[in-house]
Amino acid sequence: MLTKIEEQLKTGTIKNVTYFGSGIQFQPPYVVIKQEKDPVGRGTIFRIIAHFQGLQIDWLDNYLEVEVIDLLNGFKIITSKGNYNQLMVDDYSDIVITNDDLTISKEMIFLMPGMAISNL
Repeated sequence: MLTKIEEQLKTGTIKNVTYFGSGIQFQPPYVVIKQEKDPVGRGTIFRIIAHFQGLQIDWLDNYLEVEVIDLLNGFKIITSKGNYNQLMVDDYSDIVITNDDLTISKEMIFLMPGMAISNL
């Protein structure tokens, strides 16, 4: 699932995409994908965390609120059994200005429901 999301994000304007905990470091702008279990049991959460240089707040907002939504909202991921799961926008965060690498960041949260849908 992470690989498919990474590939889809790389079709956008930011090509530096990695996974949370990978240890890979990029110069901004870059994107980190973090996969989590949904705390209320709806499925899987994917946090798309974009990092930009400090004065690029408008670009950060535009990237997440326009481009990432266009790329991932409704994005279908085919399972090994031929069914698919579909991502949907769930939430977003405020801007974080206290990152170790002096970037600003913000995240868009997508939900992949726990039950795959049969047939495309």
